Amino acid sequence: MANSNFPLNYWNGKPAAISLTYDDGYVSNLDIAIPQLENSGFRGTFNLHIQNPEVQANVSRWKTAFENGHDISNHSMSHYCGRQLIELTTEELIEEVGGAEDWLIKNIGYDKHRSYAYPCTECFPNEKLFDGSIMPENFSNAYRRLVQDIYMISRTGYGRINNDISKFAGSYTHEIDANAILFDKPSRLEPFVDYCKQALNSGGWAVIAFHGIGDKNYPTDPNVHQELVNYLKQNEDSYWVAPLRDVAKYIRENPVA
Repeated sequence: MANSNFPLNYWNGKPAAISLTYDDGYVSNLDIAIPQLENSGFRGTFNLHIQNPEVQANVSRWKTAFENGHDISNHSMSHYCGRQLIELTTEELIEEVGGAEDWLIKNIGYDKHRSYAYPCTECFPNEKLFDGSIMPENFSNAYRRLVQDIYMISRTGYGRINNDISKFAGSYTHEIDANAILFDKPSRLEPFVDYCKQALNSGGWAVIAFHGIGDKNYPTDPNVHQELVNYLKQNEDSYWVAPLRDVAKYIRENPVA
C-alpha cells in the first residue's frame, strides 16, 4: 500500500484515523451500536435515510444521540439508487438532498458540519450502478454540485484508505472513501482489523460503513462489532477514533502544505 501524503502522526497526534459509520438509521444502531460505542468513549456517524420507518419511529432517540455527540448525517430522503435515482427531476433531486437536510435541522438539530452519504455510493459519472444502469455525466455533475452546495463533507464507498491530501484541498472534504466490510465477512473480526491496520500502515484515514448490527438489515454480528470497538479502545495510541464530521473538520482546520 502506498504511503500517505499526510505527515507522521498527523491525525490528532495519532498515526491513523478511524471513523465508524452506520447507514440508513436502523433501530439496532440505537439499541446496540451506540451503547457499545459510548461504553468505550467513542462516537459514530449515523447516516439517516429519512423515510426509513425505523428512523421515523425513533426521532427522539436520534435527537438524543446527536445531543450526546454522535454525528447524524444525511443519507437522502428516499434512498433512491440505480434507475430510480437517475430518472429524478431536478426538483425531486433537490427534495432528496435539501428536503432531507431541512428535516434533520427541524427534528434532530442544526449542524454546520453535517455530511452527506451517497445512497448505494452512486455519484460518479459513467459508473455502472447496482441495477446495471449507467450514471449519466450531466446527472452526476448536477447531483454532486447540489451536495457540495449544501455540505462541506460527503462520503462514497469504494473501499480505499483516505490518504491523498489532494482530495482534501481547500475547505471541502468530498467523496471520502469507505469500506462496507459487511458485504464480505460480517461475522469475523479479522477483515475489520485488517482494514484498520491498512490505515495504520499507510498513515491514512479508514472509514467503515456498517448497516444493521445483529438484525436483518445487512447485519454485522453484535459480538464482532463489540470486538472491533474493544480492539480500537485497546489501541488508542495508534488510532484516533472519531466521527466522519470531526475528522473532516480536523483536516480543514489543519491543512498540510
